[in-house]
Amino acid sequence: METGDSPISWERFVFSKLTAVSLALSLCSSNLRKLVRDGGKQPAPSKLTLLDIFPSSPSYVSHAAWLEEVAIDASRALVGVRQFRSFPELLAKDSSERLHYVWQADETNFPAVDGVIFVRCILGGRLGPRSSALVAVLLQIKDRQRIAINQDILMSAEKAMQALCSTSDGQA
Repeated sequence: METGDSPISWERFVFSKLTAVSLALSLCSSNLRKLVRDGGKQPAPSKLTLLDIFPSSPSYVSHAAWLEEVAIDASRALVGVRQFRSFPELLAKDSSERLHYVWQADETNFPAVDGVIFVRCILGGRLGPRSSALVAVLLQIKDRQRIAINQDILMSAEKAMQALCSTSDGQA
C-alpha cells in the first residue's frame, strides 16, 4: 500500500502538469494552424480521441474500441486542480465547472481513483458516448517502480468504474 508524502506529492505534481499541458494545448490550438507530435500532424484539439491524449492506454483498454473512434473536445483549458470528496458531490457540480478543472480525490484511500477530468464528446461512434455527452476520465497515478497490471491497473479501473456508474447510473 502506498503511504507517506511521496505518492501524494507525485499526484499533485502530475495533476499540475496535466493542467499546464492543457493550457498549452488550448493556447497552441488557438494560435497555430496545425499541431505536430513526434513528427506527425495531430488532429485539431477539438477533434481528438482519448487515445490521442493518453497514448499509453491502448494495451490496458483493448476491449473499449470506442476510445479510438469517439472524438472529444480537448481545446478547453483545465485551469487548475480542485478536490472532491465523493462521486455524488462531483457529479452534482455544473458541467461547465467540471470541464474547467482536474478533480483530485481529497483522501488518499479514495476507491481506485486519484483524479478525474471531464471532456465533451464531439463525435460519437458505434459504441461509447454520444455527441455532446460529458465523459469522465478516471485518472490513476502510480509512483512505484514495479506495477502489477492486473492488480494495480485493471482491477482498480473496474472498481472505479463500478463506483462511478453506481453513482451516476452510467450518465457521466
